[in-house]
Amino acid sequence: MGFFPYHILSCIEFKNLINGGNEKRESLLIKIMKKLLGLFSILLIVLIVSTSCTKVDSTSKGEASQTVKQRQWKIAFIAGGLFGDQGMNDAMLKGVKDFSDKSGIKVTSVEVSESGDTMINANNFAEQNYDLVLMGSNYSDVIGETAEAYPKTTFIINKGSVHGDNLVSVKFNEPDGAFLAGAYAALLTKELGGKPTIGWVGGMRIPDLEISKFAFKAGAKVFGVDTNTVYIGDFKDSAKSKEITLQMYNDGIKVVQSFCGGAASGVYQAAESQPEGNYALGSATGQFHMSDKIVASQVVNYDIYYQQILASFVENNGEIDSQLLEGTLANGGVGIKYSPKHQDVATKEMREKIESLKQKVINKEIKVPTSEESFNKFSYKVE
Repeated sequence: MGFFPYHILSCIEFKNLINGGNEKRESLLIKIMKKLLGLFSILLIVLIVSTSCTKVDSTSKGEASQTVKQRQWKIAFIAGGLFGDQGMNDAMLKGVKDFSDKSGIKVTSVEVSESGDTMINANNFAEQNYDLVLMGSNYSDVIGETAEAYPKTTFIINKGSVHGDNLVSVKFNEPDGAFLAGAYAALLTKELGGKPTIGWVGGMRIPDLEISKFAFKAGAKVFGVDTNTVYIGDFKDSAKSKEITLQMYNDGIKVVQSFCGGAASGVYQAAESQPEGNYALGSATGQFHMSDKIVASQVVNYDIYYQQILASFVENNGEIDSQLLEGTLANGGVGIKYSPKHQDVATKEMREKIESLKQKVINKEIKVPTSEESFNKFSYKVE
């Protein structure tokens, strides 16, 4: 049965419409029109209310999304020393700046000259309700108390070993990159026909450098080459690093690895005073801009890695998936980089041998030594 006219008129009215006179028909038709207009009005109101409800819901969701995107992020970076070191601190600062450039989010960056200043800054930022504090130094032994006192602030510790709901440790497998750099320096020395010894100039005798030193020596040992290692005592004395490097070149060493922070410039100045055939190896993220004598570098890609970490933190609305993040040979966090200006020095054969060692380290076929004891026991050889 159709809708019209039975739901508008009673049975009697319907009969009058069919059989009645003109006056009755006219009266009933007017009645029908009024009822139809009323019905249409109700339908229109329902439609308007329904549409309005949908718009309110859509607007609220959009506003929530915009709130996440436009959140006023408060992020700080506390360097592990002074900027201008051409090493780790500058590399981390570059990563922070790259993040800011891409995201439009300002990061407060501070350098420290005294070790005690790091925790003072960390506490100050936490008290100001910062969302994230990135720390360039390893303060794993003291950061726990601060993290517990400020649970809404996430602390990322470079080279750390900490655990907690708002603590994240970042570990770079630097020895693996040092191992490859030592191997390449040894191959290059043998190619150049020089004394079967390479040089390594470090800053201060601290655990991080000791670990990398033995890994570097092990890489050279793979190809039967010895390593002369010297510490200058700090990370600033470029005059001393230059003097030591010159002495190495004078003793017949042709390739010297710099691992002395801001004093690296002295190593490169010494290399630039040498004739063709004497070279230097850089560190940090390459340092190729510092000297044309740098043929390759043991790299820790602080800039790329930390830019990605900060971006992920913001994209995930302040969440980080893991409490331990690792930069490895496999994910590009560490490695060896060849100078684009010296493609002829790093021959295809050399690169293939280094790549083979890299894969063996990744596959755990080679365990890189990180101490004097493990270095002395290390016996892997390539003829």
